[in-house]
Amino acid sequence: MQIDLRNFQKSDKELLKLWCKRIDAKQYMSDLHPSAIDQDYTEKREHFVWYVIQKDGKDVGTVWLEQLPDEMHVVKLGIMIGYEQELGKGIGRKAIELATEKAKLTLDFNRIVLHVRQTNTRAIRCYLACGFVIRKEFIKTNADGEIINAYRMEKQII
Repeated sequence: MQIDLRNFQKSDKELLKLWCKRIDAKQYMSDLHPSAIDQDYTEKREHFVWYVIQKDGKDVGTVWLEQLPDEMHVVKLGIMIGYEQELGKGIGRKAIELATEKAKLTLDFNRIVLHVRQTNTRAIRCYLACGFVIRKEFIKTNADGEIINAYRMEKQII
């Protein structure tokens, strides 16, 4: 299995919508793209990297890292695999590793953080395998009023 990354392009927005629908992404995650992107997929700032994950040349998901404005040298990770049959195969672990390596070329960070729903056990296993640790538990309310139990996970980058 060969995992590669290519830059996310505005023309990929329909593919992102398809992935979100296909896996019912809202049950797993609140952020479906970097916060620096508005609904028209227009970049509002330049402090992020955003990639399409490719498995053996086929687009299968997306991963991004974006700098947090209120935390120096910290980036937030987001990732989504858009096909149920591709989950649990190590694609996410490899994509996170590749995205981190590529992001270090343009972003200044020494720590990666993420928020994950406590019910998303597959993702939590992936993040733990990548070297992330759970730093705190918290509760948030999404836009629909749903209460979500989540973890903040972090990884130090040397």
